[in-house]
Order: sequence, then structure tokens, then C-alpha cells
Amino acid sequence: MSTRARPTGGGGGDLEVADFQRFARAVQLGSWLGLVPSRQQSGESDTHGSITKTGSRYARRILVEAAWLGQRAADPGRERNKPGNVITVACARELSCFLWAAATAP
Repeated sequence: MSTRARPTGGGGGDLEVADFQRFARAVQLGSWLGLVPSRQQSGESDTHGSITKTGSRYARRILVEAAWLGQRAADPGRERNKPGNVITVACARELSCFLWAAATAP
């Protein structure tokens, strides 16, 4: 059996978050999932680092896999010369914001 990651399905992220209403904004869900960059601030300097990786590892993995699979069809962001992993995580964060909007819509 291969040790490669496989798509895990669509319902897992919903089960991990359980109640989307506890997040007032989509950005808070992305932060809870750990899909936002870490920041180091001191005086005038403001440095962005790697993602924080807080929250649910399982939900984050599902979103990153979904973004990775979506990226295979369309190659977004390559014109900006960004590394593939950076683009994939950014797409996963946008996907989490979309899911929050769909789950909290009246």
C-alpha cells in the first residue's frame, strides 16, 4: 500500500468545525485552522513567516488536499513566481473562507 496522501472526502472538515456560527468572520476560521502566516512585529519591521498550524490538523489537511487537487487542473499564481506550496495553502485558506460563507448564509 502506498504511503501517499489520498483525498479524504468532503464531509470531514464540517465534522471538525461542527459550528461555523462561533466564528464571526471567515478570517477567524482561517486562523483557527492555522492557515494564516505567523507574524513577527517589532517597531517598524513586520515579518511574515510560515503558517501557524494551530487548530485542527485533520480539517487543515482536507482543505490543503482539496486545494492541491484543484490546482492540478488550473495552475494559479505561477505568473507571480510563488512556490507551489505557498499557492496551495493560500487556496486552502480561500476555500475555508468560502465554506464559512456557505455555512453561515441565511
